[in-house]
Amino acid sequence: MKEWWDEFNKKVSHVVRLVPGIAIKAKTSSQTLNLPQLFFPPLSALGHCHRRLAGPQLPRCEGSPLVSTSAAAGPTPTGPSVIGAGHMLPCLQAQATMGDMIDLSGDGGLLKTIIRKAKIDALAPSESLPLVDVHYEGTLAETGEVFDSTHEDNTVFSFEIGSGTVIKAWDIALRTMKVGEVAKITCKPDYAYGSAGSPPEIPPNATLVFEVELVACRPRKGASLSSVSDEKARELKKQREMIAASKEEEKKKREEAKAAAAARIQAKLESKKHQGKGKGKAK
Repeated sequence: MKEWWDEFNKKVSHVVRLVPGIAIKAKTSSQTLNLPQLFFPPLSALGHCHRRLAGPQLPRCEGSPLVSTSAAAGPTPTGPSVIGAGHMLPCLQAQATMGDMIDLSGDGGLLKTIIRKAKIDALAPSESLPLVDVHYEGTLAETGEVFDSTHEDNTVFSFEIGSGTVIKAWDIALRTMKVGEVAKITCKPDYAYGSAGSPPEIPPNATLVFEVELVACRPRKGASLSSVSDEKARELKKQREMIAASKEEEKKKREEAKAAAAARIQAKLESKKHQGKGKGKAK
């Protein structure tokens, strides 16, 4: 396998888009290299979607050793890690308000702005609810040109979070959303299509802007309904605990403010009292 890869690297010096069953001709040779199937996700992993090729679902490879993008392998491990993105959900949902810009990647490469908040008890993607349905519209940040939209045919785009079948920005951002939420996702090239772009709609090194609505999240086929109910119950419990903690903190601050105000009033009264005694002695 190492020998095959060394030969491939020597002959293919540009970014290639890989589709199962299609051979790729080397740039400097007429020889056709048939890439092993193990480097590609199964077609079923792409979800029930008929979006144009410019959509967010196509996995890519950029000249480095190919990495399996099957559901078991998770997101392509290039660029900043997406590990932990899912753990940010409670904090983000509790503190973020509409219009706030959230730096999901920590390096400014992936920004989220909430356009419409979800209900407090809405479901969110999780290990037991990894399948998501979304509506979206994608535009080029530089020109504002729309390159893809599910609203044209009113068909939702479905995929499994963590399967590596979508661009990195989506795998991270959707983990922080709830059903019913609408968000603006701005992603720099490292979190989208990189230096290759997705010709002809998406040029190289393009920053993309998506308006995404999370329509639904579902368990994998065959998953038990009880596990879904348990997951929702745990989420609701966390939300209630966070709300209770927030209220308790606000109550504590109000009590401290009242105590401080009372202390100031008492200090003024004591000061006036002492001033009055002094005047009496002077007379």
